[in-house]
This record gives sequence, structure tokens and C-alpha cells, in this order.
Amino acid sequence: MGFLWFDESIRDNGRFIVGALVYCDEDLSPIIQNEWKSMGLIPTKFEFKSSAPKAGDKTAKEARDRLHNILRHTKVGLVICPTSDRQALGTHGVALLKQIIQKNAVPDEYHFLFMDQGIDVSAEDRNEAERYKVKIFLNQDSRTVAGIQLADLASHSLGGMLLEKMGLISKSVRAGEESGYDPETLIEIGFELWASLRYLLIQSPQPIRPLIGDDVQAYPVFQVQDYGLYLAPSCSGELRAHATARFGENYLGCVH
Repeated sequence: MGFLWFDESIRDNGRFIVGALVYCDEDLSPIIQNEWKSMGLIPTKFEFKSSAPKAGDKTAKEARDRLHNILRHTKVGLVICPTSDRQALGTHGVALLKQIIQKNAVPDEYHFLFMDQGIDVSAEDRNEAERYKVKIFLNQDSRTVAGIQLADLASHSLGGMLLEKMGLISKSVRAGEESGYDPETLIEIGFELWASLRYLLIQSPQPIRPLIGDDVQAYPVFQVQDYGLYLAPSCSGELRAHATARFGENYLGCVH
């Protein structure tokens, strides 16, 4: 049995929505709640929100770091649609679900999918998911079903990556410890986010660009589009182009 959580990041300045589908073969909600308890927080009252300001908030920053460490043990798929298609996000999420199952990206067994509050899925789509051995639970409170907080973190990070690709944000952050760079080195936020998520993205099982001869610096590139990336039919040509350029392929070689 597997567990999936779905949440979205709405980016009005880019006129798009990123929905993140996070998968794990164990229920991570109790683990997340135990992390909050160890920080002296009450899980039924506290929830991590990626969009909330974090400047000067040590608790929020620590919670983000702990949540990201848990996210490392998951697989992540994403769906992109325009903000005008918000009411259809649940339908697109089910389309992404079917896509990753058809690509054998998750085990062929029964799964539970937990949707955040406000994301509607029609009875027809729920029945379709059942045919793929997935039971959908709607309007879930992310404080109770804490795994949704992982999808919140993933969707927010992916949304930031796409905004940067579109040229709508430009920000640099210090590399920090254990980055492989001098801790004070400034790197673009999109690169930092990609580096932290690239191994989690659902992608082709085999590289589409193998090693080149004896060049040890040339590593495989994997296909994410049509595996862990689903682009809604309602995406404009411009949005589709930006999303494909940012997420369509994934390089897993050394970046240092």
C-alpha cells in the first residue's frame, strides 16, 4: 500500500498553478507530527505553510528544514495549469496520477490519495482513480493529514522554479553548509530549489542522454515530461514552453 498527498501553489504573477503529487510507501503524517512535537509544537494547531513569511522566524525555518529532510524520502510528480483553470485542478491531478501509474512509477498495489482542502474531484474522476486502485480522500485538513504539508512545500518550490524560468523573479541565496560550494557563495534560487528536488522527480527509468564516451563529467539526462510532469491541455503555448524548458528533462550529474 502506498500513500499520496496533493496540494497546489497558485502563482498569480505567473498566471499558473503548480500541483504537487507526493508519493511514499509509508504514511509520513505521524512522522511529521512527531517532528512538530519534538519542536514543542502542537500538531493539531501547527502546520507548515510555505507561502507564510519566514524572515526572522526561526521556528518556521526549522520546520521547513525538517520537512524537507522528510521529503527526501519521497517521489514527486507535478501538474501545471493556468490560474483560469483552477476549478479543474483536481481533474488534472487525477490525470497526473493515472500517468505515473501507467508509467509504473509507483508499485502496482492499492493506494490512498489525500487532497488538500479546496481541491475538488468529481465523482467520475474518483471512480476513474478507483479503477487504478487509488482511493481519494477530499478536503483533508493538513494538520491532521500532515503529509499534505510535504505537497505544500514541493508545490511552492516548483512554483518558484517556474517563476524564475519565466523571468518573473530573480533572487540569490547563500549556498550554505554541505552544499559542495563555499558556504558564502551566492547561487540563484531556482538552481538551489532544483538541486534539492531533482532526485525526487518522477522520471524515465532510463536516461535519454547517456554518458558521452569517457567524459566522466557527462552524466545522464532523464525525461520528466509524460512521466512525472503533466501539462494541462488548457496551458497556453507560452506556459507550456516555459514549463517544458524548466521541468521536461532532468540532469542527474555532478553540479559542483
